[in-house]
Amino acid sequence: MKKKVFVLMSGGVDSSVAASLLKREGYDVIGVHLKISKYCNPQDEEDARAVANILNIPFYVIDITQEYQSTIALDTIKNYALGLTPNPDALCNRLIKFGYVFDLLKKLGMDYIATGHYAKKEKINNEEVIKIPKDKNKDQTYFLWGIKKQRIKKILFPLGDLTKEEVRKIAKDFDLPVAEKKDSQGICFLGSIKLIDFLKEFLPENRGLILDSKGRILGNHPGYYFFTEGQRHGLNIKTGDGPYYVALKDPKRNYIIVARENEEILYSKKIKLKNVN
Repeated sequence: MKKKVFVLMSGGVDSSVAASLLKREGYDVIGVHLKISKYCNPQDEEDARAVANILNIPFYVIDITQEYQSTIALDTIKNYALGLTPNPDALCNRLIKFGYVFDLLKKLGMDYIATGHYAKKEKINNEEVIKIPKDKNKDQTYFLWGIKKQRIKKILFPLGDLTKEEVRKIAKDFDLPVAEKKDSQGICFLGSIKLIDFLKEFLPENRGLILDSKGRILGNHPGYYFFTEGQRHGLNIKTGDGPYYVALKDPKRNYIIVARENEEILYSKKIKLKNVN
């Protein structure tokens, strides 16, 4: 009996090729498109459905907007309000794609779940682990760090031994309409909406000062939580001796500290880790 694989199809070229390759390998492939927020581009669902039709595989849309908003979106807002810079895509992979959705598909008879992530698996000491893919420029293993270890054996990454160029060529070979589709950028649940515009729906304007590393006032900002460390663009700085980058945020005083590229304050020899998997 063929193994049943649910492929999470975003409507992009990567997940479309992942589904195509698994179908060619003889799996019983079922396409699943996740609707995660009101900002989703409806064209993505249409593209995913079109690819499923070409491959002649079943296709379903699962609306997980409520689950996503109550976990990932809410966590994102809370962390920015605290002056932190969260990674919602990594949290989504742990709690939603390979959490809530994984459990749901398992009840539907799933043998494997597959995605278009650029990642590989390898068995080490009788345990499957996630490894860096062939195309290191597209490496997405960082976003997969939080997946529960016991679930890795149920996940397939068909693109692990392919480069992006090879993936696009395969898409053309399959006559997929998304072969030349641009890669998505930014946070997945925001679609084409800018992060700052999303945050402004929930966080009030809270004007404060922009200081350089010596304490000189260079400008002002609408709220420290609208900026992130390392950010260069969008700073209201009028001096001509830049460019400046966000080095630190001080939520208590509502300051943003900026520095030039060669200043020591931009660099660190330490890192704090939590939730280590």
